[in-house]
Amino acid sequence: RERRRRQRQRVVGCFKKFVTFLFSHIGLAALVVGYSILGGFLFRWIEAPSEWQEKYRIREVREDIVEQLQSTATHLKEGQINATSFENKVRGVLFHYQKELILAVKEKGWDGNDDMSESSVQWSFAGALLYAVTVITTIGYGHVAPKTSAGRIVTIVYALIGIPLTFLYLSNIGNFLADAFRLFYKKVCCDVFCCKKCERKRKRERLKMRRRIVKNHTMGNSTALHDMAIDMDCAYDQLELGEYTDLKGNALNFVDDPFDYEDEDEDAKVTVPVSICLILIAGYIFAGSVLFTLWEDWDYLTGSYFCFITLSTIGFGDIVPGTDMKEWASHEKLVLCVLWLAFGLSLLAMCFNLMQEEVKEKIKRIGRKI
Repeated sequence: RERRRRQRQRVVGCFKKFVTFLFSHIGLAALVVGYSILGGFLFRWIEAPSEWQEKYRIREVREDIVEQLQSTATHLKEGQINATSFENKVRGVLFHYQKELILAVKEKGWDGNDDMSESSVQWSFAGALLYAVTVITTIGYGHVAPKTSAGRIVTIVYALIGIPLTFLYLSNIGNFLADAFRLFYKKVCCDVFCCKKCERKRKRERLKMRRRIVKNHTMGNSTALHDMAIDMDCAYDQLELGEYTDLKGNALNFVDDPFDYEDEDEDAKVTVPVSICLILIAGYIFAGSVLFTLWEDWDYLTGSYFCFITLSTIGFGDIVPGTDMKEWASHEKLVLCVLWLAFGLSLLAMCFNLMQEEVKEKIKRIGRKI
């Protein structure tokens, strides 16, 4: 019985460690990546056979149309039909082919490419991976969508689990990156490049300390301040060293001012300006536009438009990289697009977190002034 209890405790301990790891930064990132890869394999397994079947069907329809046109032309040549009948038959054949094409594109998801090679299918692993990521990030390009009943049901279940998981990951990684960038901004921008601002901050702290010392001596002694031989600068230096005495050796047990503590906390808390966050977002969009312009032969406006629509999770789907199968390494483009998207959403979450903190601090300052 004691052995079973120890085994049970060991299992519970391992389970707690596993859950703790899952909700850590690395655990959530690994969980989202694994869930996306699983979705890529799953949707490829479900939808790829249907796409292959539709390619074969369209090829058979086209071959049948060609045979009908050849037979009609032969009848016209042999004099079995006149020119008017030939024209009517050709119109009927083309109209039937037109209806088949509309059905294939609109309801079956045919992309107009009947190449039977593995790299020509939309539901390759790269395409299915991009579809899975656009589902859980609520982007939803729409250029590729499941056409089978099983694929649509799996999409619903996959989204119900993946969307909350992705939002939890973005919130977690956004807070982590915001703290890291805030620390970087404090150490590099404030302490190195903003020396004048830090000097003004130290002067404010020195003035606060002087005010406290004056307040203490004013409350404890009714004599005039000029009778006290107190060197404020020396007293401030002693306070920094932990020596709480003036030049006469008197202890400086000054009274704390709650408003001064509030100001110190406000000075100690570092917030990143909104302008820097906007510069980071604009820079990432510009870098993405340059990258996709080189890949897809787009202009910079089109690349910037695609990057903004994607990162804002609007996702019209009118412009998607890697959809031209004649381009080189189209599958590699889709995978790199997934990586760019994942990092961009994390960066966006970090910037939103920083801007939210900055706006809160400004509202607090306005409230105190009012």
